[in-house]
Amino acid sequence: MKSALGYLIREKLLNCADAAERRPEFARELPRFLAEVWRIFNQYEIAGYVASLKPKQRKRLRRLLYLRLPTRGPATARVVSGVGLTALGQEYDQ
Repeated sequence: MKSALGYLIREKLLNCADAAERRPEFARELPRFLAEVWRIFNQYEIAGYVASLKPKQRKRLRRLLYLRLPTRGPATARVVSGVGLTALGQEYDQ
């Protein structure tokens, strides 16, 4: 499971986020990508994986994974549902 998380979250999500900074089509897809991550993995799997990373990587992924989007729709509902994880992962910030 950890290798699947690493591939999807650490590799693909970060690549998509990097591309989203430069290309609007990736920026439009990012919320859907995040929603799918939350659909595939539960909050404990994601929090555990992110907590296992080095601080710099952990901080960046937390910003992406716990993103709150200004609009409400099918793609954002799943992302917003992960809000409770922020508190779960706080102890790993040190």
